[in-house]
Amino acid sequence: MQRIILIFLFFSTFSFSQYTVDDSLLLQTTFRREFNKQIINTYLTSDNKQKINAALLSISHSEDTSFINSIKELDFKNQFKFITFTLGQLGTSQNSTDFLLKKFLIETDQDIRRSCLETIGKTGDSLIYSYLIDKYFSLSGEGFDGISSAIYYFKTRGIEHPKTSSVLSNELTNNSYNYKRKEDAVFALFRTSADSSHLEILIKLIEESDEHSTFFEQYSLSIFKKLKFFPNSIELFKRFTESENWLIRNEISKSGVYFHFTNTTQLEYYLKLMLDSNKNVQRQFVISLREISFVDSILMEFVSRKLIETLQSNKISNQVYGELVITLTKLFPFDAIEYYIKYKDKLASEFVHSFLRDNHKKLNISTDSLIAVFPYKNENDKVHIIQTLLAVSESSTDLKLTKFILEQIEKGSPAVSGTIAAGLDNSFIEKYSSDLEEVILKVINNRMFDCDFTETVISLHELAVKISTNFAAECGDLLASSNIYALRKKFNQDVSINNNFKNDDYFCTIFNNAFKYKYATIKTEKGDIKIKFKPEIAPISTGSFIYLAVLNTFTNNLWHRVVPGFVIQGGDPSKTGWGGPGYDIISEFSPLNYNEGIVGMASAGKDTEGSQFFIMQAEHPHLNGRYTIFAEVVEGITIVSNLEQNDLILSIVLE
Repeated sequence: MQRIILIFLFFSTFSFSQYTVDDSLLLQTTFRREFNKQIINTYLTSDNKQKINAALLSISHSEDTSFINSIKELDFKNQFKFITFTLGQLGTSQNSTDFLLKKFLIETDQDIRRSCLETIGKTGDSLIYSYLIDKYFSLSGEGFDGISSAIYYFKTRGIEHPKTSSVLSNELTNNSYNYKRKEDAVFALFRTSADSSHLEILIKLIEESDEHSTFFEQYSLSIFKKLKFFPNSIELFKRFTESENWLIRNEISKSGVYFHFTNTTQLEYYLKLMLDSNKNVQRQFVISLREISFVDSILMEFVSRKLIETLQSNKISNQVYGELVITLTKLFPFDAIEYYIKYKDKLASEFVHSFLRDNHKKLNISTDSLIAVFPYKNENDKVHIIQTLLAVSESSTDLKLTKFILEQIEKGSPAVSGTIAAGLDNSFIEKYSSDLEEVILKVINNRMFDCDFTETVISLHELAVKISTNFAAECGDLLASSNIYALRKKFNQDVSINNNFKNDDYFCTIFNNAFKYKYATIKTEKGDIKIKFKPEIAPISTGSFIYLAVLNTFTNNLWHRVVPGFVIQGGDPSKTGWGGPGYDIISEFSPLNYNEGIVGMASAGKDTEGSQFFIMQAEHPHLNGRYTIFAEVVEGITIVSNLEQNDLILSIVLE
């Protein structure tokens, strides 16, 4: 109940509007990334709280620290959420840090102090970090709600302190702190400094009560997984594998593989997850099972028999079936080819090629046959073929294969070209560096104005770095002249932001849709998901989504990426994860948090959003302030938890 109240109180603070349909001028200067100071200052000096918050959202993307003095003049007590968010997004600043530290020391409101402390983690330097840690211990942690989040944010900026482990241990063990502090601490531990010294603390906390929040248990289990450990307690093991919450069963499927199994009865508790009621738990389990190892041959034989029985049961989906075959071949490599031959007829292309990549040295793979069928395959199959050919190319001297790979970098789709750029091994790069340089320059010159190739071009630049520093610099100079803002900004930090790189008609089309509908129902083959838009926070993303939905862009689309317990992602017209709508939109970060059911925009970096979107299956704070939130699920959250990779998006109905 405590958790529900906290979430409700958080969202109630954002019940008023920020952007509205009347804010087109502010949105247009934000959309263009001009950040016209005259327009923004008109909003900042307004008596209207909504207008001030709208200005703060705009400023948060500007990277312009000259706004800080104006922000400091605002009514901090009434608008601290947006003020601290904006200062945090503007990044490292002594000006911001001094202001926030002063507020932290004089304010008595716990929420204000917490926001200030968290944000100092985004703005402060190593000296202020040391000051906070010393102050924390001198006051025995009292009044330092938010210190764990500050530690996490310092860490993300590469700033560390030798006493952070002790701070987080104290946050977990001090019974006088509220429960939210323990949740913050376990998350920060997972993301920063978890080691074996924390295991005893976590085990004790978990064993003392079976009423911990899902969040706390999820991240405790994630720490176990990270440290390749599980407590030697069959009672605890049973408690998690039999949890009513699928997210906990999903996490135990990952960490449970490290339990010290001594008999088949114990294994039964774990293996039942293979036929869990939730298909994503099934999938995660069979993937995690690849990490299991036994000295006892009887236990391995038992596992083998259970896997084969499940494959023959017809009780699992095609996705789980494919993952299970791969798991079987990885666990029992001496019998891998035999298993593959026996079960390959039901395998989807991605699993066929996964097996071929793992076993290409044992097999006489005909690269000619793969190259021959390549033109006739769909985009996803082409990516799988390319990945297999890249694996073979590591030990191949086939000039035909080399020529094919170079041609596909130059002429292939974003998915194919990008997959090659990301997947080439060092020996290939070294051997064909001059050929690669020629091809990379051709693609950059031809594609640096094509939004659908933004991620591919970035991957090609990363490949250029592997070739040589000088060549990477040459490519960067070219990309700095792109009319795609994300590329120009990435490769030229001195770029003038006052550049009308967006077409006004294009802005109007999106803006005119932003406040047009309140809801959308995403119809899937497993049921309907109803989402409520948040144009007050992300009008451009909302307007773009609605515009694309009207064009039926999402009809018969796929959930091309599903990470169990994390996100389901769709909206790519190419169905590969590399595609987009033919244009890019700006990022619209906000103070909202990534909880279960939140709908966000996928991206390859700031201002590279297009048509791909995702829905959260659980709470994951590391996404906060880094990805655009434009909607939330209001009906159908159980559908979100049960959708599998490659399930269909049938259509989207707006209302």
